[in-house]
Amino acid sequence: MAYEIIRTPDKVYVERRGNYTSYIFYKGDLKVVCSDDNMSINSFYREEEEKWIKRVTEMFGSAIIRIL
Repeated sequence: MAYEIIRTPDKVYVERRGNYTSYIFYKGDLKVVCSDDNMSINSFYREEEEKWIKRVTEMFGSAIIRIL
């Protein structure tokens, strides 16, 4: 299921936290997080997009870019 979300996401984000970059793929409220190095799946779980954006920007000060 995670690979299907990566192939046909509703939205894609790039998150930069220090020297670490992640790609976040959303399909509805399902979220797949991949690493920048080799696009391997780091995690796959349910999280509302708005809550994730608020948490990441307020708590971590990460830079988020929506690319799709």
